[in-house]
Amino acid sequence: MIIPATVPKSVLVESLPDRLSAELRTYNETNDPARQIRLRMALHAGEIRYDDHGVVATAINHAFRLLDAAAFKAAFARSAGPLGVIASSWFFDEVVRHSDGGTPAEYRPVHVTVKETDTTAWMRLLGEASTQSPASTSTPRQLPSASRHFVGRTDELDRLGTVLDQHDAPTVVITAIAGTAGIGKTTLATRWANAVQDRFPDGQLHVDLRGFDPRAQLEPAQALHGFLEALDVAPSAIPGELDARSALYRSLVAERRMLILLDNARSADQVRPLLPNSPTCLVVITSRNRLDSLVIREGAHRLELDVLPFDDAV
Repeated sequence: MIIPATVPKSVLVESLPDRLSAELRTYNETNDPARQIRLRMALHAGEIRYDDHGVVATAINHAFRLLDAAAFKAAFARSAGPLGVIASSWFFDEVVRHSDGGTPAEYRPVHVTVKETDTTAWMRLLGEASTQSPASTSTPRQLPSASRHFVGRTDELDRLGTVLDQHDAPTVVITAIAGTAGIGKTTLATRWANAVQDRFPDGQLHVDLRGFDPRAQLEPAQALHGFLEALDVAPSAIPGELDARSALYRSLVAERRMLILLDNARSADQVRPLLPNSPTCLVVITSRNRLDSLVIREGAHRLELDVLPFDDAV
C-alpha cells in the first residue's frame, strides 16, 4: 500500500496498527481457523517513481526485505496475535520515537539479513502476548536413543564426520546397496546423530516418514506441522498450504545450528519440503532408495551401506 506524502506518517504508528489489530481479532473470532487472517506489516518511507511496469523504488524493495526477515517471521509465528509490525531504522528514529501514542517501548530491535540488505529494524507484535520473548526460541531434542549395541561401520562414521566439517549446507542420504532392508541405516544415522548433537546447540529434529512402513507414509505437510509445533509455533498460526509451511519452517531454522534426521524416506519429493536453506543446518536422510535427484539438484552426499563384514556381523 502506497500512501501519499500528504498523509502524516504518525497515523501509521499512532492509530493504524491498533485499529487494524482490533479489526483482525473481531474477524478471526467469528470465523473458523481456515479463514482467519494474520498479517505482517512493514513501515518505511522514501521516494518512488512510476514506469511502464508500475511502481519502482529502493524504498519499496527495502520494505519487502523487512517483511521477509527470518527473525521477524519467526517471532510473529510464535506470537498468538493477528498483526506484526516491522519498522525500518529510519522510520523508527524519525517517526515512532516522536509520535504521541506511538508506543516506542513496545518495539524491539531485530537484525535483518535478506539478500543484499543487512540492517537493524524494529518490530512490534500486537494482540495477544507471545508466550516467549521474540529473542528466545525452543530447543527441540527429538533424536531417538542410540542403540546400546553397535559394532563396525568405522569407515562410514568417518565419512559422516568429513561431511560435517564441510560448509555447504550438507545433506546426507544414507541408503543401501541394492535397496537392502534391515541393513542398519537408521541405527547408523541415530548413533552418529547422537554422537555429534553437541555440534548443534539450537536443537535436533527427527521424524519417521514411514516411506516403507505398512502404515500410510507421512506426508510432508504432516511432518512440517510437527516440526513447527516443536519450534513453538502456535497451532493456530501454522499455515494450511504446504509451501507456506515449508517457507515458515525455513525461516525459523535460518541461522540456527540444527540437525534434522529424516528417517525412512521413500522419495525426494517427500523430503524436499523439509530441507532447510541454511548452511548452519545438517540434514541426514535414510532411505531404501537412492534419491538420485537430491544428489543432482541439492548436492546431497550419498552414503551407501553394504552388509557388515563377517567378523563385525559375528
